[in-house]
Amino acid sequence: MKTFLRIRPAVTLGVVISVTLGRITSLFSFFLPLKVILLASVEGVPGYYQNFMQPDTKLYWIIGLAIASILLYVITLLLDVAAKRLCLIGSRDVMRGANKIAVITNQDIEGQTHYERACKTAANGLFILGGFGLGLLIKADLFLTLLLLVIAQFAFTAVALSGNDTPPIHRLGRFVRESLGSHLKLMSSIIFMVAFIFLLLPFISPSPVQGGHILGAILSIILIRQCLGIADMTLNDAVRLANNRDKINALIFHDAPYDAPEHKNLKTLRSLFQQQERARMVHRELTRKGMTVADLNVHWHDQSPGGLSCFHVRYQETADGPVHHHQLQVFPQEHRRQLLNEEFLFANIPRERLKAPEVIALFEESPFECQICRAGTGTSLTQSEWHERQADILGLYWSIMPPHPLVKGFSASRRLPHDRLGNGLIERLRIAIDTPEEASVLKNFEASLPEITDRLRNIPLYVSNPDLSPGHVIKTEDGDILVMYWGRWSLEPMGASLPGSIKGEQLDAILDEVRTLRPDVSEHFNRKDLLFVQQCLAVEREINAARYKAALQRMKDLIDTPGP
Repeated sequence: MKTFLRIRPAVTLGVVISVTLGRITSLFSFFLPLKVILLASVEGVPGYYQNFMQPDTKLYWIIGLAIASILLYVITLLLDVAAKRLCLIGSRDVMRGANKIAVITNQDIEGQTHYERACKTAANGLFILGGFGLGLLIKADLFLTLLLLVIAQFAFTAVALSGNDTPPIHRLGRFVRESLGSHLKLMSSIIFMVAFIFLLLPFISPSPVQGGHILGAILSIILIRQCLGIADMTLNDAVRLANNRDKINALIFHDAPYDAPEHKNLKTLRSLFQQQERARMVHRELTRKGMTVADLNVHWHDQSPGGLSCFHVRYQETADGPVHHHQLQVFPQEHRRQLLNEEFLFANIPRERLKAPEVIALFEESPFECQICRAGTGTSLTQSEWHERQADILGLYWSIMPPHPLVKGFSASRRLPHDRLGNGLIERLRIAIDTPEEASVLKNFEASLPEITDRLRNIPLYVSNPDLSPGHVIKTEDGDILVMYWGRWSLEPMGASLPGSIKGEQLDAILDEVRTLRPDVSEHFNRKDLLFVQQCLAVEREINAARYKAALQRMKDLIDTPGP
């Protein structure tokens, strides 16, 4: 804020004053209508108006106060517009002396947002202080009580965030960090309820109530509600400003380079899954399953698919007993759908058939979902072992016919390739048509599209796993394999993701074996069909990557390739 005042003092002060005045006019634009209703709803002139209002002028007062309410609301809107315009001017001047090279995307908008947020935070602080001062004049005992309550809540929050490792405080601190908005709403709700009960008690007590108490109670409740809402917003904005400190410095100062911050998930993961913590989690879950754990080691595992974090679990039940290997898989909240995808897949096809590991434990370590799976020998396939077994692995998955409920459930939420390769996708290519030859290719492909999609629709489907790679395939004690990750599976036509190392007679041998196991693979299904699938998916891939010239060439190759 000091920097903003130094660079553009008049504009910054103008923003702060406009926002502060806007808060004040907003407060009274809410209060005056209630005052008008109270005045109009009683006979004669209430006691707290009799010093300056006569019965014959009551109607004029009602009309005047109603007009004042409307004017105050209009003034509030005008002040809000003025503050935004000043923010735009001030943020441009502040950023004019910053780095010459853009450091973030949309940095003009970001700069204005942060400038406006900083000015509003200062203005809101002034309004809250002024509101508290007004509250002391209206009802000093109530507002002093609320001040003590705020101090108590601040101390409580400070203890929760102190880093104490005892479980209740540890969990509370995590809740405050991860759900600051919910925590602030809870605290402000407590304050409001205490104020409401405090104001209500005189009216339900045996002692008589003077008329002035009603007006004071109404003004107090509106003032408290406004201050609490603004305080909640101000604290959230202050936290956002603190979290974006490096970005703001890079936007304002010449010599402040910007480094993209670490993702929030990684910070939380590092905090929750320290070596001792993750060992404690795994020990707790294994013992719940009746296992004896004598020597436990939980180490970071580099071979993890995108979005997940994995740990290699190694333990013995006795000091001289065999070593057991498991894997702890940690799913961030935004990847929780992968667990649901696995659950749906294995509800239709047993894990054993897909060589998926047995899940020993499922548990939540908020905000993460976790599962512990058996991991055979704990050793992945080497590249040479992968090449030796790749044809067998491919044949295994091609030979498993997806059951109807799986196909129905998948196609209800995702489109299959013959649906994806439609006119909507092809329409994107028109921007890249620069020659008559390219226009002819596109026209011919569109004419052939119904035939292409019909043929693609009749290709047998299989369960495809994009995470099927040597690092994700674990050897078992009996020489079999376990494919550790299945959260991103999909149904694709046979021929999709076909390894380049498997060709010719080897493909024919795989298809011969698959035909004996799947009734939907006809004797006429051959290598040409696999090549056709590859070409169709290559067209889709090039278009999605905006490589339109390459897509046109793929289309030409597909049209020129003879049919079955």
